[in-house]
Amino acid sequence: MPGVLVTDGYWRKSLAAVRALGRAGHRVVVGEKTHFSPALFSKHARAVVYPSPVTRPDDFARWLREAPGLFECDVILPMEEDTLQFALDRRAEIPAKLPFAAAALVRNAGDKAWTLARAAECGVPAPRTWTDPAAVDAPGPFVVKPARGSGSRGLSFCDRAGLAAAFRPGCLIQEKVEGEGWGVSVLMGQGGAVLAMFTHRRLREYPATGGPSTLRESARDPALESAALRLLRHIGWTGVAMVEFKKRPDGFSLMEINPRFWGSLALAIEAGVNFPDLLVKWARGEAFAPVTDWPLGVRARVFFPGDVLHFLRNPERGKMDPPLLDFSPHDDYLRRDDPRPTAGLALSVLTGLFHREWRRFLKG
Repeated sequence: MPGVLVTDGYWRKSLAAVRALGRAGHRVVVGEKTHFSPALFSKHARAVVYPSPVTRPDDFARWLREAPGLFECDVILPMEEDTLQFALDRRAEIPAKLPFAAAALVRNAGDKAWTLARAAECGVPAPRTWTDPAAVDAPGPFVVKPARGSGSRGLSFCDRAGLAAAFRPGCLIQEKVEGEGWGVSVLMGQGGAVLAMFTHRRLREYPATGGPSTLRESARDPALESAALRLLRHIGWTGVAMVEFKKRPDGFSLMEINPRFWGSLALAIEAGVNFPDLLVKWARGEAFAPVTDWPLGVRARVFFPGDVLHFLRNPERGKMDPPLLDFSPHDDYLRRDDPRPTAGLALSVLTGLFHREWRRFLKG
């Protein structure tokens, strides 16, 4: 049986995909540029180490061409946006299915300015946004953020007086939107057909000012789901994506599109929406019933390092609900039926201390 090749085994979404595919009966191969990666320790996959796409791009491109035949895989799932873009730019050279949108559309959807312009065209609410501090005509407060990228990387908060100092080339200025973070995840087929959908809300984050979720819960909101589908159909999307919103009592605002698999993927899988399995079936042309219903109130989290760091930096840690040591939510890493990725997590954190992005994350 042909297998599925998953890249970027360092990240928890990759571990979630490997486990979900393995439990669904797929033969899985997972790779990363270092063996010190949680997904490479999973019992559900064969682990391989590949050349770094950053420091050895030619070797990585050759590996992408050769790996499908070497490992007998007919589908490749690049999990990180940079890896996905690298593969999509070379789609014609890779002898395997890449079930994602066109390279240009993925690149555009990762640009917040482009996304917000498309949202305005189809009537999806979004914060007021500027690309030039001199054009700002509002009192603030503001968020200055990179036009590309997700999470808390590169975010800064300021008032009108601090805009000039906070702004950097390649950034956007947005009115700061208070509210709860929500995400609508979608697998969209040709012609805007919804093949799978899932909605969640963030309960805890690290950093608390707008980092990755450390605890989240399955939910529903028809208005958000309708807006997400309207935007994805407007841009002609196919494949997986998550549309992020800030929700307030009086409405909501679009934040961005994640044009790839998202960090909280494990929660959707726990709630019965197995996006990796469905994406592979869609890539292979297999028939399946759309999955658009799920139980509410299912919770998943990252106990270590995410929720631990949230606890240490939270001045109201005594009021956390659930408390830090309540282990009733599903954990993205810790599983009795697949325990070895926990060792991989420990090794990845230790090696990650020498990685600039990890050090920045730990500092919050």
